[in-house]
Amino acid sequence: MLKLFPILLSAVVILFCEQVPGAPPCEASSADLGQSEKPARKAKPWPVPMPEIWVKHYEKRVEEFKAENATLPSERKNVVFVGDSITEGYPLERYFPGRPALNRGIISDGIGFDERGVLNRMDSSVFDCNAKAVFLLIGVNDLPHDWVTVEECLDGYREIVRQIRKRLPETQLVLQTLLPTGERYKKHAYLNPRIEQFNTALSTMAKEQSIPLIDLHALYRDEQGMLPADLTRDGLHLLPEAYAPWAEKAASFMKP
Repeated sequence: MLKLFPILLSAVVILFCEQVPGAPPCEASSADLGQSEKPARKAKPWPVPMPEIWVKHYEKRVEEFKAENATLPSERKNVVFVGDSITEGYPLERYFPGRPALNRGIISDGIGFDERGVLNRMDSSVFDCNAKAVFLLIGVNDLPHDWVTVEECLDGYREIVRQIRKRLPETQLVLQTLLPTGERYKKHAYLNPRIEQFNTALSTMAKEQSIPLIDLHALYRDEQGMLPADLTRDGLHLLPEAYAPWAEKAASFMKP
């Protein structure tokens, strides 16, 4: 199954991103990245419906999360990885053998501007996981679209952070910058500048709020600021062996 996973992930790019955005990147404001308590600003409705296959996959994964949470030993504290397909494809058992690591990634998922998204599954993906640490990586499926701005994505991301810090003040939250995309990803020229804007604001937020940050973008970009071709099949998703540098960084944040 693991060998087939990159092929499945590559299908996301074809099914989910049919239209190439034409609008110029939006500037993210860095003045509004402090301890804001305002709710996430609602983005415009998605003009392109999500393919049913990914809606059903989202629903299936959420039900799996709920079932797994119900069986977790109450005394066990877990390390939770929350995100999209890049996280769902993370072979946690390979890189963290014997550790109580939970995968809460969902293919094609985003921040939560429609009926899906991390904001709409906080209980099953975070709050009901008895988490001692939460690693958050989300946004790359929202940013390719010109009907949502970088700032709106940041608003939604901030709301995720706000909820986790309010509900789980003793849980270590680790933010992670978005990885760059590579040449094989057809929208890389539009998406990469938006990723950099998002990451700049994310880094500012982490610093201002004293939240640990793993700079995955710096870890994986080449001299041209792209995801190297030998680490990916489609310019977006990592090969299983390419998670090693990420795992090493993540392990350094894990408490015994």
